[in-house]
Amino acid sequence: MRWKFTCAFMAGVLTIWASGAVAQQTAQTFPQAFRTGRELPPKTIWQVANDQTAVNPQSRLECLLKVDVFVRITLQIYNPFGTDVSCGYTSLESGTITFYIALRGNQTSADQEFETGKASIVQRIPNATPLTDADQQTFMSDLDWRHIIYRANGASREGIWMTRLGGWNVEFRATYPEARTDLAFAAMSALSANAQKTAGEHIAACFAMMPVMRNGQVILNQQMAQVLAVTGMLTAQLSAGNSPNWCVQQTLTINGAPWLLWRNAGDENGGADRLTSVADENAPVIYSVADSQWQPGWKMAERPTAPYEIAIETPADISLAGVFEGRPTIQQLANVTRPRVPLYAHLDKSTKQLSVYRPPLPPVSGGVAPPAP
Repeated sequence: MRWKFTCAFMAGVLTIWASGAVAQQTAQTFPQAFRTGRELPPKTIWQVANDQTAVNPQSRLECLLKVDVFVRITLQIYNPFGTDVSCGYTSLESGTITFYIALRGNQTSADQEFETGKASIVQRIPNATPLTDADQQTFMSDLDWRHIIYRANGASREGIWMTRLGGWNVEFRATYPEARTDLAFAAMSALSANAQKTAGEHIAACFAMMPVMRNGQVILNQQMAQVLAVTGMLTAQLSAGNSPNWCVQQTLTINGAPWLLWRNAGDENGGADRLTSVADENAPVIYSVADSQWQPGWKMAERPTAPYEIAIETPADISLAGVFEGRPTIQQLANVTRPRVPLYAHLDKSTKQLSVYRPPLPPVSGGVAPPAP
């Protein structure tokens, strides 16, 4: 079975200069390599389990520690967002394999990526010559890989394989002795099947989502805001961080630091959004959630249309930082990264104490606000 994607996808970099949003990110040089058994990579980009399986949460690509005779030796990062990564494998007698995945969206076509990959091989190995068509064999896979294999030095082979999963470019680069072709192909076949099962199924669900409008307007009606502060907090507790399938929608730079905008493919309530820091794995997570606890039948002078709330979650608490009609915009979410934002409600996870505040005088750091009547 081959995955087919028909939905358009726009992935870019959005720069937001939100006043006081986050500290400047420490300058980094890419690529960064993390060798197996030594320093661990950031958990926001590579999550390494007890069995040493490494998962990139952005793509859900899974890299096993060992595949046949090949052992993983590196996890690489090529940009600050974790949307361009690779895992490297080696075998003493069978060569090396590097497995890449990168979010390209509509920035470059598969043809452009493939031609760039071929050019890099020829630049690195000037005497590399393509094998004859009859010798251009490949490994077994249900994915549609374009590939080319070169004769390098003597009996050495250098190959590149490339395919697309939605807007993600997936690639193998392999160097192996001609006599070990079967072992290299077996490893790539196993890695391909595992990628299809993990990253492939995840990306398919992400690309099946329909586009959404982000046109939220802050609710200024005090009575409505106070009611939604309560129902929004209930919604945030039930659904904000409970999605099994968060999909990267956009990379953002906020005050020089990398952030990711995600959308919830597993939410039946219209889909939640979240904003996460890539540079700081301990930073609060910012959610916008459709209010599932709001009852349109409640008597109010005015009734909201498609109410949404913005929630800030830490391990210790959940705070409500905005009530909206309609889905909040990216800028509205980014504004919540500031250290002093108004709060509509606050929940202490340990004590379960819920506080609801009366807008438009919500609390700020070091201040006291009146409770809701």
